[in-house]
Amino acid sequence: MRSTIAVLGYYAARGPALTAVSSSRGEWSYRRLHDEAGRLARALEHDRVRVLALAADNGPSWVAADLAAQLAGITLVPLPPYFSKDQIRHALQD
Repeated sequence: MRSTIAVLGYYAARGPALTAVSSSRGEWSYRRLHDEAGRLARALEHDRVRVLALAADNGPSWVAADLAAQLAGITLVPLPPYFSKDQIRHALQD
């Protein structure tokens, strides 16, 4: 089985203009998603982030952040917008 990162790289190289992610927030090509995930991963590595909490609505930016965390080898903790303050506090403390 190929990893998500490997598949993203494959399509970024062979079909860079094809749509990778589409939502009401916009549409990103495989090239844009690949490049943005790489840029974010480098920033996370530079800042020596070990765990990333992500409070954002679903969309291309969320996907890029998730892929960046995978590339950087860090744990991603999604914090959905419907979480209560207590749920967010618990997730951040845990």
